[in-house]
Amino acid sequence: MYLYGLLALFPERLNGEELAEIEKIAGHALTEDSKQELLLELIHYLTDYEHGSLTTGKSVKPERFVGQQQKLIYAARKQFDEYGYRPMITLADIWPDPKSDGLRNATFWELIFTEHLRTGNVEIVNLGYNAVGHKTKELHPFAEINIRIGSLFQHAIEPPKLKKAPPIMQRAWLTMPKKHVIAELGNGRKYPITKQKTGLKTDLAPYTLMKFLIKHPTATVTLSYANAKLDGCEKVDNLGEIVRQSGLDEDLKELFFEISTAKKIKLKEEVYLSKEEVALLAK
Repeated sequence: MYLYGLLALFPERLNGEELAEIEKIAGHALTEDSKQELLLELIHYLTDYEHGSLTTGKSVKPERFVGQQQKLIYAARKQFDEYGYRPMITLADIWPDPKSDGLRNATFWELIFTEHLRTGNVEIVNLGYNAVGHKTKELHPFAEINIRIGSLFQHAIEPPKLKKAPPIMQRAWLTMPKKHVIAELGNGRKYPITKQKTGLKTDLAPYTLMKFLIKHPTATVTLSYANAKLDGCEKVDNLGEIVRQSGLDEDLKELFFEISTAKKIKLKEEVYLSKEEVALLAK
């Protein structure tokens, strides 16, 4: 996980041994195309981690992402007087007890990389490992992060006197468990976007395009790529129209898409909806 994150954020810092280890894990040599594929795999893995969809294959597993996120916020809040919006987070900040099950099942890098690559709450400016303990010299991870102004983290770590009452916003994202596009909210509510009872036809462009976008939420899809690579999209000449056919009208496209044109389409990496915008999902 650490090496994949380093490849995504600071590839110039990787040495020959680390690059060889990544190639060994990936099972192939690193090229520009394969690096992009590894980044997409990383994003997909972090998405599953964030939504609690991963399993360890054992009888124990790490706590939920939201629980770990609260510990990260608490650690940054404790450092606010000293470091402000740029705290230094260590493994002990998240799991203070070195003998706890939490540490043995720690997902430190998953947490940090999710907050950078998925939620956008933080920006990682430095990361690595420190030797801990006089005798054992165990290597524990650390990350220096920059809290992004305007993020939920900013309001959560500021002292009460600096707090401003933010509007109540719901985090939202698109899913596609079967043949229907669904908008899910952080409070657990789900809104069907695809209105057809039978859902989208799996051999047609709306299904193929939305399935790809939801699986690769950071990808920018061009018309030429869709024509060449996505089943059912060979004769498509307007990507925005294909998205509309999946159930997202102009209002909903504005909520969930960063780019929505005839020749290029891209989901927003982070979506927070006001009460009025949530109402649009139910119309």
